[in-house]
Amino acid sequence: MVINLLPPLTVTKGSAVTWLVRAHHLDRLVYLGDDVTDAHAFRALAVLRQNADVRTLGIGVLAPETPQSVRQLADTCVQSVEAAADLLCRALEALESGASMEAGATTVGRDSHGP
Repeated sequence: MVINLLPPLTVTKGSAVTWLVRAHHLDRLVYLGDDVTDAHAFRALAVLRQNADVRTLGIGVLAPETPQSVRQLADTCVQSVEAAADLLCRALEALESGASMEAGATTVGRDSHGP
Protein backbone atom coordinates (compact mmCIF):
# COMPACT_ATOMS: atom_id res chain seq x y z
CA MET A 1 0.00 0.00 0.00
CA VAL A 2 1.27 3.47 -0.88
CA ILE A 3 0.24 6.70 0.75
CA ASN A 4 1.13 9.77 -1.28
CA LEU A 5 1.61 12.77 1.03
CA LEU A 6 1.77 16.09 -0.79
CA PRO A 7 2.27 19.56 0.67
CA PRO A 8 -0.46 22.15 0.07
CA LEU A 9 1.55 23.79 -2.73
CA THR A 10 0.91 24.26 -6.42
CA VAL A 11 4.27 22.70 -7.29
CA THR A 12 4.07 19.80 -9.72
CA LYS A 13 6.62 17.94 -11.77
CA GLY A 14 5.49 20.13 -14.65
CA SER A 15 6.16 23.38 -12.80
CA ALA A 16 9.49 21.99 -11.60
CA VAL A 17 10.54 21.11 -15.17
CA THR A 18 9.51 24.56 -16.38
CA TRP A 19 11.45 26.21 -13.57
CA LEU A 20 14.58 24.13 -14.31
CA VAL A 21 14.45 25.07 -18.00
CA ARG A 22 14.16 28.76 -17.20
CA ALA A 23 16.61 28.82 -14.29
CA HIS A 24 19.31 26.98 -16.20
CA HIS A 25 18.53 28.39 -19.67
CA LEU A 26 18.09 24.89 -21.08
CA ASP A 27 17.31 24.54 -24.76
CA ARG A 28 16.95 20.73 -24.71
CA LEU A 29 15.43 18.34 -22.25
CA VAL A 30 14.65 14.62 -22.05
CA TYR A 31 12.24 13.47 -19.34
CA LEU A 32 11.37 9.89 -18.38
CA GLY A 33 8.30 9.10 -16.29
CA ASP A 34 5.90 6.34 -15.39
CA ASP A 35 3.21 7.60 -13.05
CA VAL A 36 0.30 10.01 -12.94
CA THR A 37 2.41 12.85 -11.52
CA ASP A 38 4.67 12.60 -14.58
CA ALA A 39 1.72 13.54 -16.80
CA HIS A 40 2.14 17.13 -15.50
CA ALA A 41 5.73 17.11 -16.76
CA PHE A 42 4.74 15.73 -20.17
CA ARG A 43 2.17 18.53 -20.53
CA ALA A 44 4.80 21.11 -19.53
CA LEU A 45 7.22 19.70 -22.10
CA ALA A 46 4.64 20.22 -24.84
CA VAL A 47 4.11 23.84 -23.72
CA LEU A 48 7.86 24.46 -23.62
CA ARG A 49 8.17 23.10 -27.16
CA GLN A 50 5.40 25.35 -28.43
CA ASN A 51 6.02 28.56 -26.48
CA ALA A 52 9.66 28.62 -25.41
CA ASP A 53 11.42 27.04 -28.40
CA VAL A 54 12.87 24.29 -26.22
CA ARG A 55 13.54 20.90 -27.78
CA THR A 56 11.96 18.33 -25.48
CA LEU A 57 11.33 14.62 -25.46
CA GLY A 58 8.99 12.95 -22.99
CA ILE A 59 9.52 9.21 -22.63
CA GLY A 60 6.90 7.13 -20.85
CA VAL A 61 8.21 4.05 -19.08
CA LEU A 62 5.51 1.41 -19.37
CA ALA A 63 4.47 -1.12 -16.78
CA PRO A 64 1.11 -2.76 -16.10
CA GLU A 65 0.23 0.02 -13.63
CA THR A 66 1.28 2.92 -15.90
CA PRO A 67 -1.71 5.25 -16.19
CA GLN A 68 -3.26 5.96 -19.58
CA SER A 69 -2.42 9.66 -19.24
CA VAL A 70 1.31 8.84 -19.33
CA ARG A 71 0.83 6.63 -22.38
CA GLN A 72 -1.08 9.39 -24.17
CA LEU A 73 0.99 12.43 -23.19
CA ALA A 74 4.47 10.97 -23.62
CA ASP A 75 6.10 11.61 -26.98
CA THR A 76 7.28 8.02 -27.05
CA CYS A 77 7.41 5.05 -24.71
CA VAL A 78 9.73 2.25 -23.72
CA GLN A 79 8.28 -1.06 -22.68
CA SER A 80 9.91 -1.42 -19.23
CA VAL A 81 12.28 0.02 -16.66
CA GLU A 82 14.95 -2.26 -18.11
CA ALA A 83 14.35 -0.82 -21.58
CA ALA A 84 14.67 2.70 -20.14
CA ALA A 85 17.98 1.74 -18.52
CA ASP A 86 19.20 0.28 -21.83
CA LEU A 87 18.20 3.47 -23.65
CA LEU A 88 20.09 5.63 -21.15
CA CYS A 89 23.17 3.40 -21.41
CA ARG A 90 23.09 3.64 -25.21
CA ALA A 91 22.71 7.42 -24.99
CA LEU A 92 25.69 7.66 -22.64
CA GLU A 93 27.79 5.47 -24.93
CA ALA A 94 26.83 7.62 -27.92
CA LEU A 95 27.71 10.80 -26.04
CA GLU A 96 31.05 9.37 -24.94
CA SER A 97 31.94 8.23 -28.45
CA GLY A 98 30.61 11.35 -30.16
CA ALA A 99 28.22 9.18 -32.19
CA SER A 100 24.58 9.88 -32.96
CA MET A 101 21.60 7.93 -31.62
CA GLU A 102 19.90 8.12 -35.05
CA ALA A 103 20.48 4.43 -35.80
CA GLY A 104 18.58 3.35 -32.68
CA ALA A 105 15.75 5.85 -33.03
CA THR A 106 13.38 3.32 -34.56
CA THR A 107 13.48 1.22 -31.38
CA VAL A 108 11.99 4.09 -29.38
CA GLY A 109 9.26 5.44 -31.59
CA ARG A 110 5.62 6.36 -31.49
CA ASP A 111 4.78 2.75 -32.35
CA SER A 112 6.10 1.52 -29.01
CA HIS A 113 3.23 2.97 -26.96
CA GLY A 114 1.56 -0.40 -26.67
CA PRO A 115 -2.05 -0.86 -25.60
